[in-house]
Amino acid sequence: MNPQTFYSDWVIQQEMPVILVVGIQPGCINHAVLTAHAIIQDGVSLVGWIANSINPGLTCYAQIINMLQCHIPAPKLGEIPYLLRPRKNGIYQRI
Repeated sequence: MNPQTFYSDWVIQQEMPVILVVGIQPGCINHAVLTAHAIIQDGVSLVGWIANSINPGLTCYAQIINMLQCHIPAPKLGEIPYLLRPRKNGIYQRI
């Protein structure tokens, strides 16, 4: 990458299929849908998308997933559960 070239330019040039990973949080729907459409508009194959749970207390998680499934023109491939953050001493803790 450089100031004139985006990472997406390299993906297009290499004709690489893309899996979109969406951090599930309020406000992610519009961003994810626009990104999915931009990928397709660039002529790249959007294989699917993965939901990444980044907030264990999100009460509208299921609703966001449903909206994304309706509006992203590719299948949901899976979900990454909320994971503990490692500490410097190697012991994990919930955030």
